[in-house]
Amino acid sequence: MNEMSSGGPSVTVVNPVKKRLPIMQFESEDQAKAVCREWQERLYLTDWAISVKLVDRVDPTIWLNGQIDISQNYLHARIRITKNCIQDDTVLQCHEAILLHEILHCLYQTIGPEDTTDPKLINYNDLIHRHTERMTRTLIAAKYDLPYNWFDAQSHVLY
Repeated sequence: MNEMSSGGPSVTVVNPVKKRLPIMQFESEDQAKAVCREWQERLYLTDWAISVKLVDRVDPTIWLNGQIDISQNYLHARIRITKNCIQDDTVLQCHEAILLHEILHCLYQTIGPEDTTDPKLINYNDLIHRHTERMTRTLIAAKYDLPYNWFDAQSHVLY
């Protein structure tokens, strides 16, 4: 705080504090693991063994920023996150949100094979995935006191 006086009563000026933001890009795998542990505690998933790896590319056949393999029976999960996020024009990609989204799949898991053609499974999995993404945005927004539209790529320039 700075004290200012112009002959009258003193005025206290508070320097604005820079707003904390989600981690856009992990500096190391250790940082990713620490953030994973933090979210596991927040979500009461400390009984899960979750590993995190930063990789050049999650899947060589498709462009994904994150992927999780889950063993529900043993409460084990393996998360892979692309080191350099693939950005698109509509959704801002940040490592912390990608990691949280994958962790939430431990709670909200899709079912069936990924290449299923069963319309009921496709609809169910799309619903679960939308719910997981909405919860990801909600939790990140609550942690950092951000508006929900912070994730829209166009609105990000405001922050």
